[in-house]
Amino acid sequence: MWLMPRDLEVLKAVYEYRAITHTQLTRLIFGSNHPSIATRRLYTLYHNGYLERMFLPARGGVAVSPTVYLLGEKGAHALSLRGEYLNFYWSKDHLKIGTLFLSHTLAISEFRLNITLACRAAGIPILEWRGERELKKDYDKVTVTSPSGVTRIIPIIPDSYFVLQTPQGKRHFVLELDRGTMEGKRFRTKVEGYTEYFKSGTYKERFGTKSLRVLTVTESQRRMKNLKAITERAGGKSRFWFASLDTLTDENILTEAVWQVAQRQEPHPLFD
Repeated sequence: MWLMPRDLEVLKAVYEYRAITHTQLTRLIFGSNHPSIATRRLYTLYHNGYLERMFLPARGGVAVSPTVYLLGEKGAHALSLRGEYLNFYWSKDHLKIGTLFLSHTLAISEFRLNITLACRAAGIPILEWRGERELKKDYDKVTVTSPSGVTRIIPIIPDSYFVLQTPQGKRHFVLELDRGTMEGKRFRTKVEGYTEYFKSGTYKERFGTKSLRVLTVTESQRRMKNLKAITERAGGKSRFWFASLDTLTDENILTEAVWQVAQRQEPHPLFD
């Protein structure tokens, strides 16, 4: 098959998102008004080896389970020849994804998709987006000492880091995507690590900014309130923002009051 420009956009999206559903790809590349075109083209890319696919576990079996796309070997080869990525890397191990990791990755993909579509509609450029795979290659650590004198070394590895160019200037964010599997004690440790990270100023050298928000996106309103309370008890303040993934859309994620902020009662929009 001949790769068309839109096919290359599909391959780039699948590579950058790592795993992305048929519905997410349709919204991102083809538009929600063209589901049949998306279905035909994605099947053609899969059939010719440019994409691989798997199915999420669902009641009723494969017939009703969402289709998830991963980058295939031919797709990786096509992208590597273009030279658009400075540190392009793909291996067949990328196709080995466990259920828990896949659910986590798809949740990150949903958040990123909503941010991308919202910025596209508002004319806000996304200057940079780094995923966990890239962030794990080189990261900072902080030392936290408890009141009892116990010292811990905490790595700072968010799920994503991204920068938006708003009319008010650049806005820097790190994303923590919570699927409800982390114990409250572990989350408190994460908050303490970020708090020390901000106090030390190390983040300024890493990300080149004085302003950095930690966005924690959870699976439910109840979980969000619980993590917000843990953050506040740990001393976290207005750098820590919270939202529930099931309430976020590309229409409200930027400008509507769907975000909770540590130490504040009223909800806030991400931007005024």
